[in-house]
Amino acid sequence: MAFENCSLCHSTVFKPRVSVTNDVYEHLRSTNTLPENIISDIPALLSSVQKDLDDYESEIYRLQIHIADIQTRRESLRTHEENLQSLLSPIRRLPNELLTRVFGYVCIENDLMDRCPSALILGSVCLRWRQLTIGCPELW
Repeated sequence: MAFENCSLCHSTVFKPRVSVTNDVYEHLRSTNTLPENIISDIPALLSSVQKDLDDYESEIYRLQIHIADIQTRRESLRTHEENLQSLLSPIRRLPNELLTRVFGYVCIENDLMDRCPSALILGSVCLRWRQLTIGCPELW
């Protein structure tokens, strides 16, 4: 595989062996006969072309893995951003007394036959809400 280092970032960059030129197209359009020296060079050129195609496939695969890694890190950062935003949520700043009063209004209609009382649902939201519902007997 032909590689060289990038002059800006010094990372390894794929460098093809064969450059695509218009010479071949001109020969195809102009004549059916080719000079012997060109004919004798074609098998080696075809071999180099195949190696370059294989190298392109390898490079594409390597870059796809790199892109997938970057996308995973981006999603992780987005999740982190959402978590940070949720820390600023106004509900987190409500005093416990006000929150238990709101819970009381939610649990007023609590049916004894209800398989999942409102206090249980509220207590499953987060640790703080669980502690508040457990510590507030009037919700039960």
